[in-house]
Amino acid sequence: RNDLNELLEQIPAEYLRRILDGFPQTVQLLCVELCEGLTAASKARLIDSLMCQPFSGSQARTTAVEHLLLTTQGDELSLLKCIQDSRGNTHTMRNLLFESIADKEMRR
Repeated sequence: RNDLNELLEQIPAEYLRRILDGFPQTVQLLCVELCEGLTAASKARLIDSLMCQPFSGSQARTTAVEHLLLTTQGDELSLLKCIQDSRGNTHTMRNLLFESIADKEMRR
């Protein structure tokens, strides 16, 4: 899994977005099936890439982000929030939780 984290941290953001957008099964594989072995930095890259596309109408994206967040706890969750918020774009954790995700149950 260290190789996967290394790959996710080094792949250019545009390529990662294209892969996630073009191959829905990759979203399931990375964000759900292999999620447990991902570092906070890798999860942040995936969340950032998934957030570049509209969430409306994409249950797979919403479920993927939800799973990434719900499987992150403690210091790793704090680190994930710091990474996400420090990117200097609109894809902050606050934006994700209160604007991008419409499901109120997920926000809790």
